[in-house]
Amino acid sequence: MMKETNSSKEYHFIGEGKQGRVFRISPNCCIKVYSEKRHAERERKAYQAAQGSPIIPKLHEYGSNYIIIDYVQGPTLKQYLKEKGYISKSITEQILSLLKEQERLGFTRIDAAVRHIFITEDMNLKLIDLTNCYQHTSSAPRMLLKSLNNMGFLHSFLEHVKGLDPTLYSKWKKMI
Repeated sequence: MMKETNSSKEYHFIGEGKQGRVFRISPNCCIKVYSEKRHAERERKAYQAAQGSPIIPKLHEYGSNYIIIDYVQGPTLKQYLKEKGYISKSITEQILSLLKEQERLGFTRIDAAVRHIFITEDMNLKLIDLTNCYQHTSSAPRMLLKSLNNMGFLHSFLEHVKGLDPTLYSKWKKMI
């Protein structure tokens, strides 16, 4: 456990990824501590550029090896889909909106892992782990499509996309 300076309070460990570890430090905030400062700088810049976006948690504070952002309450898209057992048209619509918002924000990687998309209590999507959003280029959500395929939801997702955005459906269908 990570300990708060000048206090015996311990923070709740949330998880660990390639770039660092995340702890919940209050009911509304979490801290991500990076193993490499370059990752902290990349993600900080991405959060700063995306402030005000409805899909990105608010950045509260940062340092050379950490960021403090809103804690997103709710399951990941992966957890949500596993629990529900299907992907709805409404969730598909929100995923498409999330991808379009990434594009609007100028991200060069228009993609997201299902474990990095959270569904809030009011059924809005939030995206975390922005470290590589300007480092990689992807005009199609290959990670997302692959994950949905592995989970058994790709066919129904694409059927929803076909009805919502036929042009996008045609583009993605060629990739698969």
